[in-house]
Amino acid sequence: MSDRETHTQSEEPADNTRQIHAVPTSAATDATAPPSQAETDDAYVLVADGLSVVGEEGPVFGPIDLRVPDNTLVFLSGRGGSGRTALALTLAGRMKPTDGTLTVFGHDQLKDIRDTVAIAGVDAIDALDRD
Repeated sequence: MSDRETHTQSEEPADNTRQIHAVPTSAATDATAPPSQAETDDAYVLVADGLSVVGEEGPVFGPIDLRVPDNTLVFLSGRGGSGRTALALTLAGRMKPTDGTLTVFGHDQLKDIRDTVAIAGVDAIDALDRD
């Protein structure tokens, strides 16, 4: 199994990886299906390739490959300490990834992503300005 494959919640992977589910808001879209050859990254509002964060005490999450189509709700779950908050902050441009690439609404610079994405309910997070 490659280090980028994901696991379901019922499995106990040694590296604490977890599956991320994208739930389409339209029945016509299957966000969990692998993209066809005709689809490109332009079809997605969020594209992450090999995205990871490593902290002072070791890996926080990743590497993660993720594609989120437009009009999609993403549900992120996992145990405490599994990296959910760090992943959300990274996807919103508030935390710099250690490795990988991130494009959100066509932007690949953290400042541009921060200017485009809001995190509801946590005013202090929007004040973060790290690159």
